[in-house]
Amino acid sequence: MMTVAWRGKHVFIVDRTPEMLAAVVKAALMVADPHTEYLFSMPLPAYRRNEYRSRREHPNFLVVVGVSLHLDCTSVSRFQASVQLNLPDDWLSGFLCPCFGSTYDLAGRVFKAKVRIYPRQLGDE
Repeated sequence: MMTVAWRGKHVFIVDRTPEMLAAVVKAALMVADPHTEYLFSMPLPAYRRNEYRSRREHPNFLVVVGVSLHLDCTSVSRFQASVQLNLPDDWLSGFLCPCFGSTYDLAGRVFKAKVRIYPRQLGDE
C-alpha cells in the first residue's frame, strides 16, 4: 500500500492481490451499502460500478481517501484476514478507524460502523 497526500487528506493506493479481490466479492454480502444506493452516500462514478469498484482495465488497483467520515481521522490498514483485536470475528480484510472502530472493506465500503447514520431532510419531524 502507498499513501499520498491530496488536498490535505491521506489517499491510499492498494495493489490488491487475487485473494484481496476475492475478499471484496465475499464482503458484498456483509457491507452496509454494497451498491452505494443510500442517500447519504456519495455518487459512485460510472467507471467504478463493478464488483471491485475500480477501473475495469485495472481491477487490482484501489484508490480511496483514507479518512473516516465522523471525525476526519486517518484509517489504518488491516489486511490480514483473521480474528484480531478491535475487529469482527468474520473479518476478511480492509481498513479500521482507530477512533470509533468503524471498518471498511477492500473496496472502501462500510463493513461495520459503531455510529449509525440516518439521512434526514429539512422539514422532517
